[in-house]
Amino acid sequence: ANEMTNVLGIEDPRDEASYYDKLRREKRQTIRRVGNVDALEDDSGRTLGLCHLVNLNAFTDSEGAIRPVEYDHSASALLAMHHFNTGDGSIVPAFDGINQRCDVRFTTEVIDTGSSEFTSLRRLADVVARKDNKEVAVIRPCAILGNSLSASSILTAPLSSVQGLPQLSWFSSSSDLNDRRVNSHFARVILSTDIVSQLGVRYLVDVVGYTHCAVIYLNDNFGNSHLRSFVDAAVQSNLTVESVPFPPHPSQEDLRIAIESIAATQIRCVFAIVTVANHEKILEEAFRQNIVGPDYFWLMSNNRLWVSGDTYERGSALDLAVQGVGQFHHPVLDNEDFLREIWDGLDDDTLDYFTSILPETDEFSINQTKVRPFAYDTIATIGLAACNITNGADFFDGDELAEKIIGNTSFRGSSGPVVINPATGTRFVNSVTFGIEFVTRNEELSSEDTSVLEAVLSTVFKPNEDGTGSQTIIKEPFVYFDGTNNPPPSLPLINDGNGPDFNFIGNLRFMGYTLFGISAVSSIGFAAWTIKLRNERVVKASQPEFLVMICVGTFILSSAIIPLSVDDEFCDGSGCDAACMSAPWLMSIGFVTAFSALFSKTWRINKILRQPGNFRRVKVTWKDVMAPFMVLLTANVIILICFTTINPLKFDRDINVTIDAFGRKTSSVGLCRSDSRGGGALLYAMLLLAVNLSCVILANVQAYLVRGISTEYQESSYIAIGMAGMLQMWIVGVPLLFLVRDSPQAYFAVWSLVLFVPSISLNLLMFVPKIKFQKANETRKEKNRLEKMQGSNDKTGQVSLQQTPTSNLRLEKVQKYQQEKLTLGG
Repeated sequence: ANEMTNVLGIEDPRDEASYYDKLRREKRQTIRRVGNVDALEDDSGRTLGLCHLVNLNAFTDSEGAIRPVEYDHSASALLAMHHFNTGDGSIVPAFDGINQRCDVRFTTEVIDTGSSEFTSLRRLADVVARKDNKEVAVIRPCAILGNSLSASSILTAPLSSVQGLPQLSWFSSSSDLNDRRVNSHFARVILSTDIVSQLGVRYLVDVVGYTHCAVIYLNDNFGNSHLRSFVDAAVQSNLTVESVPFPPHPSQEDLRIAIESIAATQIRCVFAIVTVANHEKILEEAFRQNIVGPDYFWLMSNNRLWVSGDTYERGSALDLAVQGVGQFHHPVLDNEDFLREIWDGLDDDTLDYFTSILPETDEFSINQTKVRPFAYDTIATIGLAACNITNGADFFDGDELAEKIIGNTSFRGSSGPVVINPATGTRFVNSVTFGIEFVTRNEELSSEDTSVLEAVLSTVFKPNEDGTGSQTIIKEPFVYFDGTNNPPPSLPLINDGNGPDFNFIGNLRFMGYTLFGISAVSSIGFAAWTIKLRNERVVKASQPEFLVMICVGTFILSSAIIPLSVDDEFCDGSGCDAACMSAPWLMSIGFVTAFSALFSKTWRINKILRQPGNFRRVKVTWKDVMAPFMVLLTANVIILICFTTINPLKFDRDINVTIDAFGRKTSSVGLCRSDSRGGGALLYAMLLLAVNLSCVILANVQAYLVRGISTEYQESSYIAIGMAGMLQMWIVGVPLLFLVRDSPQAYFAVWSLVLFVPSISLNLLMFVPKIKFQKANETRKEKNRLEKMQGSNDKTGQVSLQQTPTSNLRLEKVQKYQQEKLTLGG
């Protein structure tokens, strides 16, 4: 306010919002053009420079519907002009009393470009072509405001620059406008898409933890430049991006195809580079195709597409689709309600004047204007630059004003510190506090029919005071579509949420444990039986050392099942490596120990048979067993030592790996492998097989040659059966192992059987007949004892066998035995 108003309390007409428009009309004949301003004298005789700002913006979309956001911006600009003209520093402190210090005043007009780039260019061409005509109300521009659409500003900014007209935008954010070679007079107080993209990627990667993101973008200059910026930032942060365009004026079919393409990427994070005109249409189509909801997260690149208080029909597609959607909020102000309070304090005459300037419509109420800080600060930028030029000097031309705006703007505005980067004409990033909001339903304000939305500030990127970067502050946990604070994964779950299929042996190992347990119990049990009855004829005839050696061998052989059951499901790499190499040691030593005894028996029998005399009774000594045992053991140990030291088996997880479209492992196989240099594991396996299999074949030949020889307790026949079974198992098992080599479960199952069957078979063949012979011998002895007792009793007449219950019971057992006709050998 001026001094007369402050001192006398008399209202000054210069405080009216419409005063300088009226003054221009009244003084039209005396106006003179000085640079880019119209100079005239006011009623007090003071020379003023009227700077006419032509507002070229898209108040309607391509279909003729109004764009409320542009009405908000332009109304906010009108408020800033009014405060500048009257020296009101309630929002921008630098405005306080500026009308006393500075002779520049603002007037304005608005021109609707209809969201058309070419209409914008034609309207600007008409404006710059204006000539002085005092008889006609034609006003030459001082500067251009707009355009809010980047695609339009890309065309108009070069023309404004050529004509020496500063052009400032509060909404065009394309990074292509940073090129001052063609846009020398263009500036903006909003940040470019480079900054929005960098912060968007930073949020998705650092805060949410995403690795992939799909981008649906408007296929025009704004959308393409934004996409380039996003991809550049994503590359720096290792965020994989898939992009899908849609045309500037999309049909329903265009949107359907675009959303189908987004769905085809299978990515659950969607960054939407859209505009106010199409964001709702895109979300509706995404809802129809189930590309929004609990499995998806959408982040809108635009600033505050939804604000608290917006409403939808409850249960409608948009009401459901918007839940949990993220959006940018910038600038984040400490007291956003203050701007609303300022607006509510305007008198009716001022509001009526604002309404008269804006394009006429019944769909926008000036009373519901949302003050837009960037639009307000755009006017402040022009006003403060103009006053800095005229301070002690004459008025200015367009080149001087543009140079001052771009090279010397620094003040505290409604959106925070406003500092223009002289290299780009764009505001510095560290002068704006950014935020990420989530949209949700306010249940307290909503009704059965209406859903009232609430935009909740979740994350803030606050600039550091030293101007280096910004800090991330979580103000409120983000609430996603499902009502939780857990973001959906950026990619579809692997194998329906079960994770990669590692083909672990799994519960099949318990089958192996069971088989080993059976074999181990039999080996220990038969060994204990042998030791206990070592002085019995049936055991002595077969030599206890020989039998115990078989038990030890079968125990060690079957114990190889245990390391074969080890994989990285429960064991680390070193443990798996140790298990890999211990299995061939146990197999070889177990086989050699058990087999040597069998081989020595048949070999010794055959050797004696070839001697003169053709002996029928054969006895193999302990020394006979140890000789082939030491030879076989030494050969196996030498091979195993070379195997272990030169090319040891190591557990390898990355075998038969399958990869999905995102480079993720969906399945793999973990097996024991060795370095292929020098032949690898196959060479040593073949050597071990050659040594041991040749012995098995030789032993089977020896067994065949003595097949007709009767040994005590028919032991040779059982040895022959055991060795034949072992050879058969090798012939069947070894090829089968190669066939199932790449299937850990089948490989383990076959190995378990290959180890278990020979072990348990050998135990049963060698011990069950002996146990039967031992039982038969005990029964025979008991029968003989009872017969002697009966004969003695008959002679003395003292005891009758029929009168003794215990004797009767024993006799019944003998008779039962005889009835079963048990055949005794040897």
